[in-house]
Amino acid sequence: MLAGEHFRCSVNHLILKFFRVFNCKYSKFSVCKYENVIEELVKKYSLPFNLSAAEAVTLSAGNSQCLDNCINKVICRIFSVTSSDDEWNVGDVFGLLSVRVMAENKRK
Repeated sequence: MLAGEHFRCSVNHLILKFFRVFNCKYSKFSVCKYENVIEELVKKYSLPFNLSAAEAVTLSAGNSQCLDNCINKVICRIFSVTSSDDEWNVGDVFGLLSVRVMAENKRK
């Protein structure tokens, strides 16, 4: 919660938790040469931090973009992707959509 005239939420603590969990799992399983194993670990352990925020409150566009950038950075690190077009292509293949879209799908 942030002080202000209107109710706002900060996702900075979620970003820190997301990367802490990802770095822990990635350091242990980076010797594994199968990217899909690491990607499944991200889905199972790291992604719930981002989705819990999106489910609890309606995120602003900026907060949603911050959480999407976390996922993009992880995709770049796992698959050694350099182009933003490739990020979304890899994300689509493995079902890593926008945080807002994933939260809406989970609410249904």
